[in-house]
Amino acid sequence: MKSGASKKKEKARGPTAKPSVKKAMNELKGIEKAEKVQEKVVVKKKAITERARSKNDEKLIKRAESEEQAAIAVLERIRADKNRAETELKSITAGTAPKEAESVIADSSSRADITEPKVESESQPVSTISPEAQEPEDEGEYREKYPVIEPYAYVTITKDIPPLYKISEVQLTKGEEELLSELKTRLYATIDVGYSDVEDIEKLLKEKVDAIVADLSLGQALTSDSLDKIFYYIKRDFLGFGKLDPLLNDTMAEDISADGPGIPVFVYHRTYHSIETNVIFEREELDSLIYKMAQRSGRHISLAKPLLDAALPSQDRLQLSIGSEVTTRGSTFTIRKFKEIPLTVIDLVNFGTFSLEMIAYIWMAVDNGSNILIAGGTASGKTTVLNAFAMFIAPESKVVTVGFGIKVGHSARPYSY
Repeated sequence: MKSGASKKKEKARGPTAKPSVKKAMNELKGIEKAEKVQEKVVVKKKAITERARSKNDEKLIKRAESEEQAAIAVLERIRADKNRAETELKSITAGTAPKEAESVIADSSSRADITEPKVESESQPVSTISPEAQEPEDEGEYREKYPVIEPYAYVTITKDIPPLYKISEVQLTKGEEELLSELKTRLYATIDVGYSDVEDIEKLLKEKVDAIVADLSLGQALTSDSLDKIFYYIKRDFLGFGKLDPLLNDTMAEDISADGPGIPVFVYHRTYHSIETNVIFEREELDSLIYKMAQRSGRHISLAKPLLDAALPSQDRLQLSIGSEVTTRGSTFTIRKFKEIPLTVIDLVNFGTFSLEMIAYIWMAVDNGSNILIAGGTASGKTTVLNAFAMFIAPESKVVTVGFGIKVGHSARPYSY
């Protein structure tokens, strides 16, 4: 009887030994991942607290400190869970796990509340992670990934619900970051020309960078790959719009908007519609970007005139606000992007927007100089329709546009006011 019982016990232990080790390893792996993410959350909360202290706002400081302590408490719980998981894994691999199992079987009524959490699903190994830390760190799981500035910047659409629009840019080493900072400092001090004064501003910038690198006598210490990565960031920050540049280069993005500092930028994607991004601007950073966009559009914005409708050099529509006088959350911007190749009347017919008879009638109206009013709500397609109808204007005609974003689709001479 005893030998039979012992055999049954060995059979019971055998099949469960390997799964228990695998389960413990998966649990530890999940906890370690949660710990890394939560550490980032704590760093972020500490930075928010420091900014609040610099503003001397007692209410803001108190709230920031409370959130920081809560994040630290979560991190401590995760680390305590990690120590428990490491101890359990060591005991299992050392062969002491069966004794634990025996004690659990012998006294299941007193230990039920302790052993229950251990049989939870492996997909949820840790329950102490904060909501902010539940971001996918591994890009192996995603809906779609495509380059926007190859090979330096990519867009990843995560599998989260709702999905996240994640910008990934090439990483720099510590030495490359220090060199980039030094190059920026010298370039700001030496470049004294406007964008309109130089035919090829990118070539001039490259020559300046090469001259500074030669002056620093780095020799073989800097590889061509490192220099290319560094020049990507210099070009992005000097000729582009900083970390907003990958979004502006995404042909799948129709609309880009920021509702204030510390708030994620949102993109209206051609496939995924309105989607949150991982791009966030701080107050000074956002204000600087808005001043830059206003300057590049040839217009002016200030606290005296905090609203501006303009167009970027790419003819994308731009709406800006600066400061907190007209918005409750601070500076904002919205960029309405246009397709590189405007839609034609044929496209509108194929989409079912217009019938052939309607297009023929419009063509006759344009030919006979009739007045045409195109009206509709925001983003309803007014400019798209106007651009398409402009193809009916005779090539030798003079075209006067009042506003922004009008792209005449033929050789007529456009005059913009």
